[in-house]
Amino acid sequence: MNLYFKLIILLILLMSARLLPAQEAELNPPEVKTILKNMSNATDPSRKLAKASSIMVQIENVIESKGVKSQLSACFVNPDNYRADSKLGMFPLESRGFNGQTFWKKNAVGTVSKLSGPGVEPMRFLVNFMNPGARFDRIFIKIVWNKKKYKLNNFDCLMLTCYPPPELKLPPYIIYVDRANWFIRRTEITAPEFGRNMKVVTDFYSYGAYGGVNLPVEYTIYFPGATLKSKTAGMLLNVNPAADFFEVPPSGF
Repeated sequence: MNLYFKLIILLILLMSARLLPAQEAELNPPEVKTILKNMSNATDPSRKLAKASSIMVQIENVIESKGVKSQLSACFVNPDNYRADSKLGMFPLESRGFNGQTFWKKNAVGTVSKLSGPGVEPMRFLVNFMNPGARFDRIFIKIVWNKKKYKLNNFDCLMLTCYPPPELKLPPYIIYVDRANWFIRRTEITAPEFGRNMKVVTDFYSYGAYGGVNLPVEYTIYFPGATLKSKTAGMLLNVNPAADFFEVPPSGF
């Protein structure tokens, strides 16, 4: 599997772990409701994200073992449009998108392929999870706090186990939350990847404000075969992409 294709999926994981609108969980106990609300307030104190119709994020990546640098930009528009593009300098590596009906990918030589069948719904789950205004408690059918204390990278954390809908056949998402400031410090997620699953662990070290939204600035991603050092380079809310931005592109460049 192309390494840079993995970066597209990893971006979804990063963002899904950090963007939690301020809503109370309806199907979870009061303690979990409070944790989710505190996390939301920490990430989105002014409610700008929860009210946004779209979001675009730029990421800079370095493969730790090889020193290879790449750039990644991703855009999500309510309710379910998504596109991510990766580049090595000025050279395109791969693009991925979803227009509400079809997932597609375009590789570095311009070949376009589409995804259909059972692999679509798990990936749609991640896109819906990412979209601005998505409710954390409506994404997962159950969220469990085990009340044990964890020490991760010198951060005192609690752990949430989040269960996707059973029909998706995905294992629980594990999220570690800083007890001091309610920022997420680690995620352990198995991501659907065009018919395959890939387990990814992400450690978040520092956070910064982008347009009133607090996002991770520096983080490390561990996935099969490589370690990725990443930085958030920018974020924009309420962008207006071209009408065909999310549509299946033609082959070639």
